[in-house]
Amino acid sequence: MNKTISIFCLLLGVVVLFSCGSSDEDGNKYVTSANCTAVPAENTYSKTIKPILDASCAFAGCHDSQTKAEGVILDTYAGAKASFAASAKGLCSINHDGCADNMPQGSAKLSTEVLNLFACWVKNNMPQ
Repeated sequence: MNKTISIFCLLLGVVVLFSCGSSDEDGNKYVTSANCTAVPAENTYSKTIKPILDASCAFAGCHDSQTKAEGVILDTYAGAKASFAASAKGLCSINHDGCADNMPQGSAKLSTEVLNLFACWVKNNMPQ
């Protein structure tokens, strides 16, 4: 019986490990398919990304430096860069396609243009 439980736990661990990897693959598809030709050259954290994050994510009760919901901080460049670089979960969650929790939580999906700005920002190594 203990052997059966051990095998089951091992198989469950493998399934969990591979399912976590799919979030990265799902998120990376946004970067590889991003159309950055019409995106302004100044698509930086300071000029384009931070104002969107401040309005949609990085405020009291969510992903600001004080609240740090789910350990995610988006009101600083270092925090945003770490959140979007650590895995593709950030891009996945803002695209509302089921590979991560939908963000902004309880709000409509960001526009296609805004989502493309984020994907291009990540694709271009997240300039400050």
